[in-house]
Amino acid sequence: MSGCFTLVVNYPKESYGEYVRNMTRGILDEYSHVAILNSGVRIIDESDFYSLPERYPDADIICVNVIPSSRVFRIWEKMTYWARLAPPMRGQAVIYSSAFLKWIGGYPQLYASADTWLLQRSRNTVIASDVSVVHHEPFSLKDSFWRQIRDGEGRFFLKYSLWKTVLHSVFRLRPFVGLAYIYYRLKTNSNDSIFQRRWKRNAKKI
Repeated sequence: MSGCFTLVVNYPKESYGEYVRNMTRGILDEYSHVAILNSGVRIIDESDFYSLPERYPDADIICVNVIPSSRVFRIWEKMTYWARLAPPMRGQAVIYSSAFLKWIGGYPQLYASADTWLLQRSRNTVIASDVSVVHHEPFSLKDSFWRQIRDGEGRFFLKYSLWKTVLHSVFRLRPFVGLAYIYYRLKTNSNDSIFQRRWKRNAKKI
């Protein structure tokens, strides 16, 4: 078993996690690694990117440097980088060990924060900051708002502490992350997902 299977994800009609799980279920015994890329990602040097499993054979997760195409996002990243409370894992371009995915029972069927869920269970995560990809994502206040709602929701369901979430929300200049987290803490029916309902509405339009 060797090689790296590449899965490019656009906007599946099912949840992101369900789509990736279904697409990778039958190939984990055929390939040693799985690279999951968002459709807007361009790999700067493919030879460097796909040589990472050989460089880090014991890693469960290999992350790379994701460069936003939007100047606004790049400035925001530089201004708030110091405030990160966790390794800078960006789910837009990640290589997973097939052995790790099998060990955890396959890619998780989550609507939000699947990469964080995986990071919590990884025994060895590598940040290959010398390898870069460009993520083409135009700046949009609407998308930024919903991304923060998704992240706040994900932090609640992953049982992040309140203080960590509030600090992230304040120092990373992402106020709706904290507001969404607090909203779910106060809800009676915590299984009712705003982001999941929005995802299903958008999927019906495709």
